[in-house]
Amino acid sequence: MLRKVLILLLVLIVGSAVFVISQEDSFNLETVRQLTKIVDDVREKYQIPGAVVGVWQGKKSWVYAAGISDIKTKSQMQPEYKFRIASNTKTFTSTLVLQLADEKKLSLDDKLAKFFPQVPNSRKITIRQLLNHTSGIFDFAEDENFKKMYLGDPLRKWTPQEEIDIALIHDPDFAPGKKWKYSNSNYALLGMIVEKVTGSKLEDEVEKRIIKPLKLSQTSFPVTPEMTGGYSHGYMAPEEAAAIEATVATEATLTPAVPEEDLVDITLVNPSIPWAGGGIVSNVYDLKKWIEAAARGELLSRAMRKERFRWIPTGTKDLEFGLGIMKLQDFIGHNGKILGYASFMLYSPGKNTTIVLFINKCNEDEKTEPMLDIIKEIKEVLFPVGQKS
Repeated sequence: MLRKVLILLLVLIVGSAVFVISQEDSFNLETVRQLTKIVDDVREKYQIPGAVVGVWQGKKSWVYAAGISDIKTKSQMQPEYKFRIASNTKTFTSTLVLQLADEKKLSLDDKLAKFFPQVPNSRKITIRQLLNHTSGIFDFAEDENFKKMYLGDPLRKWTPQEEIDIALIHDPDFAPGKKWKYSNSNYALLGMIVEKVTGSKLEDEVEKRIIKPLKLSQTSFPVTPEMTGGYSHGYMAPEEAAAIEATVATEATLTPAVPEEDLVDITLVNPSIPWAGGGIVSNVYDLKKWIEAAARGELLSRAMRKERFRWIPTGTKDLEFGLGIMKLQDFIGHNGKILGYASFMLYSPGKNTTIVLFINKCNEDEKTEPMLDIIKEIKEVLFPVGQKS
């Protein structure tokens, strides 16, 4: 009986932080102190209202919910709260494409012209190049007019074709296969290809092929701006909020900034905007389960796993890219940024270590420094100097 009591889930609330640990399987107190300080220091440095960070290493675990999830109500962040996972969605979409390749419904070497002949270089661009960002297709999200429209009305419903039409206004960035450059246009096209091949909605295919088989109970692919259940609000700094307020004056679009925090609530964003490249909502526990499954190649054949993990250089030190998934040193995963939210999920099979984090503040042009700072310092605690990480 005593042992059963010791392994019960403990929830420790200290100030504005919530720890969820198992007494038997938790890290030692000094490690917990260091991990907690890392998150708190980064939140303070970048003025982030709230964060949820989970670290699992073997049987040890540490999940930390810090700060607040709703500035207006001062609601405390909770470990199980959901966030918009943004570009982590690309790992789901790419998995669908690889499954369809496994089923011989398409080939990784199919030319884009088979589906969208109107795209320049479509006779040379392959499905594989869309997946690993070597297609050269301009990223519609970098178009200045698109940015103005997106920031001006985050609730506007977009079609993938509208986004691709914007991309096609621009010349290709380079010839197919010659370079690597991240492009959301690749995944808008992949989402449309999935729908053409399956005859059903991308959201339904994600639900049927990934969410249900892996029992990701807190993961969904919404089609409306609202978030349901327990979730964190998302925030942006006022410089971009001013641009929105100057264009759209609707209460439905924005919740007025809380004066003392000087941040604007941007929780409501139409998921049709990021769609196949960023529309999913999830939480730290489901993303742990998902990135471990994806990094192990679950739901795919052995041959397709081999294809997925053919790493190519990106031009950034220690960062390589496969088919819809990245490799940061010896950790496999992805990151995501969208108005109001940023996230990262990483798993190292060799080290049996998983790191998942969410923060609830992000602007359109926000860099990844807050997340990278947290990950770098967490890895330094878990793998002291002298150990490769």
